[in-house]
Amino acid sequence: MQELSEVSEGKILIIDDEPDMLFLIQELLEPTYFVYTATDVEQANEILEEDEEIKVILCDYEMPDKKGLDYFQHLKDVQDPSTRILMTGYESKDLLKEALNSRTLYAFLSKPFTRMELLQLVQDGFLDWQVRHIDTHSEEPEELTEKKKWNRRIVKGSQALVILGALSLVIIFALCSLGGATGYFILTLLYLLKSFLGIDLFLDEHIGDFF
Repeated sequence: MQELSEVSEGKILIIDDEPDMLFLIQELLEPTYFVYTATDVEQANEILEEDEEIKVILCDYEMPDKKGLDYFQHLKDVQDPSTRILMTGYESKDLLKEALNSRTLYAFLSKPFTRMELLQLVQDGFLDWQVRHIDTHSEEPEELTEKKKWNRRIVKGSQALVILGALSLVIIFALCSLGGATGYFILTLLYLLKSFLGIDLFLDEHIGDFF
């Protein structure tokens, strides 16, 4: 098993009981991807438990301990998020179609396959993983979240000032109706409160110009 290289675009697990096939696929994919290999389901489970960043699993249909399709059904049942591709030369078309429709597997690769067929299907598998995870893993940066909080506070503060301004208008009209020295005295106090404490009780620009 190779160390993760800088050119790796993602992690893929290959499961096949034939060492020669494992070696061939690993040689084809390693220039681009980080490749794990397993010769049976038990070893594959150990790898998946150790590394949760594996995005694509390529498994042979004919395995000594469990059929590849049955193993993929197990992974689906335990909600493994990887994209699953089945390699097979003994497939039942109806069975594979049903598995595709139920999302038990993403696609199947018929043996024998060419280098380009393998590379294209693996690339599509990684794209499928990205599409399925683009919403569930998108989070807003902390800076943007704080900005939204401040915007909500500003809106709430503006709403409070509007309400206060409306109440001020009601008070002004009430005082004007009183007339006499009492009304002018209270208006003077409101003006002083506005001027010295910086509290703008007169949000209407025309009333503000008057004072």
